[in-house]
Amino acid sequence: MDNNKKFSVVCQCLKVLNVLDYRSIFQDHRSKKLFAGSTIGLHVVAQLLQLKSYGELSEQLQAHTELAQILQLDSISASQLSRKTKSLCTSSLLALFTHLAAELHGQTRHLQGVSKSIGRLQVIDATSISLPLFLGEWAKCSDKKCGVVLHTRVMVASPDIVFPNKVIASTAHVHESAVAMELIQSDDTTYVMDRGYSKFKHFRDLVKERCSFCDSAPRMG
Repeated sequence: MDNNKKFSVVCQCLKVLNVLDYRSIFQDHRSKKLFAGSTIGLHVVAQLLQLKSYGELSEQLQAHTELAQILQLDSISASQLSRKTKSLCTSSLLALFTHLAAELHGQTRHLQGVSKSIGRLQVIDATSISLPLFLGEWAKCSDKKCGVVLHTRVMVASPDIVFPNKVIASTAHVHESAVAMELIQSDDTTYVMDRGYSKFKHFRDLVKERCSFCDSAPRMG
């Protein structure tokens, strides 16, 4: 895909998200051009293009007129974007994620999943993110370690359509089994998870709720 087509796709994604006009009463009180909605949009661009710094994002904005028009920003400095990101309300991002997950669920409800015999899957797993000691005191789990864990549930609606539909964040010392039942619900999908998410009580609850599940851990011998 050439560069122009790539940016055309990115711009279409921003239009579908419909978040660029969002304004935050607190974060945008004295803002003149970089508002909460356009900041979220810029981070979506950075994710889609796999940009690694605020400086790269600022350069892309200046280099592409179509992107600047959609975001209603002719330019923005890396330092401005950094300051705005630090003040961004995370509840806005949560609301956006929840809305998009619901939209995707509605549009893929008719799909049969991996195959007719297997059906739709929901895969649960965790990703650990280490934090520096001097900034991660709030997530400290030992004298030498600070970190958080993102427990993520991913819907496999078809062989080609896979998307996350629920995420629970915890500090690193919280065991996977503590959030397992928050990620599982009684529905027509089969849940796949490793043994870290399971306890006998959980299996009993799953059977009681008539949920389908399988153990993804490899068998020994």
